[in-house]
Amino acid sequence: MGKRGREKEGKKGFRKDWLTKFGYLPPPDPVTGQLQTQEELTKAITAMQRFGGLEATGVLAHRARSFEALLGSH
Repeated sequence: MGKRGREKEGKKGFRKDWLTKFGYLPPPDPVTGQLQTQEELTKAITAMQRFGGLEATGVLAHRARSFEALLGSH
């Protein structure tokens, strides 16, 4: 995986961690095999967008990333 691919994966992981930290996404549970699905991730992003007064698309756009920054992330 190239540098760009690692950066993209790092951002995805950070966003999942952020959504989990603030209660939008349940943490994964490797003991039971419960993983975070794309559907859960989309629902979590939608909930965060609604909370922030953003258009609830379920997709992180530039405005949503700016909202994350306001709440203490990178």
